[in-house]
Amino acid sequence: MSYRFVSLDYPATERRFNSYYAEFLPVARDRVRLHTHAGVEFIHTLKGRLNVHLDGQDHALEPGDSMYFDSAFPMGTAAAAPRRAAPSWSQPPERRRSARLKSPRRHGGAIPSGANGLGIV
Repeated sequence: MSYRFVSLDYPATERRFNSYYAEFLPVARDRVRLHTHAGVEFIHTLKGRLNVHLDGQDHALEPGDSMYFDSAFPMGTAAAAPRRAAPSWSQPPERRRSARLKSPRRHGGAIPSGANGLGIV
């Protein structure tokens, strides 16, 4: 397994989003598993360098960087070698429509920052 999630809000009832502390291990780009699901996600990198592969584009998040995006786009994450990366992560609790993807979906052109629900801060 290349990641570990720890719930930060487990005792809360009737949550509108889930919050996690995560640790990711380095993984080769061609081994990152892509997935989609309904809703949005927010990532804030605490330590290490987190590589986020989102809708055919690669983003490198350093400590202090944040990213908010629509989870309907194919995405996968891994730490940049040689160290682990640790972000905090928030997303809606409903993930019933989750699906694993074998290859990224491609669009005809580049997606500017903030378009289609993507945002890097």
